[in-house]
Amino acid sequence: MHINEHSHRTPTIGLTPLIDVVFILLVFFMLATRFGAWQDLPVRVSSPSTTPVVADDTVRQVQVREDGQVDLDGDTVSLEALEQALRRDPQRATRVTGADGASVQSIMRVVDILQDAGLTEARLELMR
Repeated sequence: MHINEHSHRTPTIGLTPLIDVVFILLVFFMLATRFGAWQDLPVRVSSPSTTPVVADDTVRQVQVREDGQVDLDGDTVSLEALEQALRRDPQRATRVTGADGASVQSIMRVVDILQDAGLTEARLELMR
């Protein structure tokens, strides 16, 4: 029997198990990742009969228009100016209205500003 001592095989690494492991890791991270920060929004709903009637001159009016612009008591203001105005008097009642066609993102941005400014009394109304 003749044995060839000079020919030897170079070991090869199979890529199939490596691809399987990478695929499993990819699926795991896709399922375990949260793409958005979910946050509860506390909303207090009251019936119209229990809502106190407040004179319109004491209620601050914030309106979100269709184009995303914000009006404070009839004057167009930037979001930074809105936050500064709200911080000056956080105890004053505020009514936020969203125009028909205003995006939910624009309205929620204003609600976040109200929350950051420390408002204690606010009402959100959506117009149709």
